[in-house]
Amino acid sequence: ADVIGKLAAEHCESTYVAVERLAKLLPDSSSASAAQRNLRLIAKAGGAFKVAQALLENMKGSSADEMAAELHHMLISNQADAVVEAKAIPCLAALFTGRNEAAKTSAIRTLEEIACGSNKAHTTAVIHEMAELLSGSNSSCKDEAATVIRDVCKNPSMNNEAGHQAIIDGGVVEPLIAMITGSKTSIKDEAVDVFHAMCTTQAGRAATATAVEPLSTLLVTRMADGRRFTMVGSVDSATRNQTADVIGSVAAEHC
Repeated sequence: ADVIGKLAAEHCESTYVAVERLAKLLPDSSSASAAQRNLRLIAKAGGAFKVAQALLENMKGSSADEMAAELHHMLISNQADAVVEAKAIPCLAALFTGRNEAAKTSAIRTLEEIACGSNKAHTTAVIHEMAELLSGSNSSCKDEAATVIRDVCKNPSMNNEAGHQAIIDGGVVEPLIAMITGSKTSIKDEAVDVFHAMCTTQAGRAATATAVEPLSTLLVTRMADGRRFTMVGSVDSATRNQTADVIGSVAAEHC
């Protein structure tokens, strides 16, 4: 592995097969550290895209997950188009289902940076993938998907009409409404936070208008007989206040 790594670092244009075989060593606990060390060496020498692709195709285990996320983050500064064209967005999103927290964090950061770049088609592609995760049955990845949507929506480079329209075009509104009507409090908080951020633009307020009825359920604090109660999965007072602000912003234009 060390010999291949040193040679490949100088001749990275002809090393895909070697890179692929190094990637296959990652699940082997006795060889993982050597494979990881030399894959990083090749990546830094200019072969990052090939290494990332090999990892995606042979991804097995925590080490591969973490390296794949790390290398894609290296790539997006100058090869974001290539990353998107190589279908890396769903592969990065797939890391949310794993157990490696470092890989999840790196994947979130990478997806957010792709989405917040100048190419709004990339924004829509990332948000669409996150919306698909929110609509799916796998609950283990919904927190991460919601985090990406919220962070992209609140990013200064996206907090404008074009940015919010790209987010809306990703099909995010219906999954966000489903989050509000679901039972998990943290997911409701994330959804309200996204709608609150969207209300800074006209496009965002128009999209949020369809969510007013489910949002209003978060304001309920009494039962029909007048007794005070806490709803199962209900939100805290800060989120209720934020919900009221969202409804007020929408009502000012769509009363």
